[in-house]
Amino acid sequence: MKQQFLKILTAGTEDAILPFLRQLNEKERKSLIPVIRKESEQLYSYVETPANRYSRIGTPEQISILQISTYYCFDRKNIMPTRKWRFPSVTVINDLLADYIPEWLEDYFLQMELSDFHSGLRYPMLLEWIK
Repeated sequence: MKQQFLKILTAGTEDAILPFLRQLNEKERKSLIPVIRKESEQLYSYVETPANRYSRIGTPEQISILQISTYYCFDRKNIMPTRKWRFPSVTVINDLLADYIPEWLEDYFLQMELSDFHSGLRYPMLLEWIK
């Protein structure tokens, strides 16, 4: 299972991640948390390019896979200290919410509102999602 996740992530095949995650049970999803954390640390990092610019190590597809996997696999205890995580696109979130609403979602939104963190998401949209 971990190898299959890494294969999807390495290849950047976004369309394969949701079917893969949907077929996992809760215990299997939780077993991916350390893998997702490790890969996030690496792929969210930046490196300096030869043109003296900084570029994220992970491709946009890999970052999207990590965002979706975090949404599906992390529980309240693991999501709250995760500052690097950002929501996937609104379209992706709408698809995810039709399928699965994690128990931590409302608390996460409230924490964002109380902190200086701004996700770029509009408050009415957040309210719609946690109904």
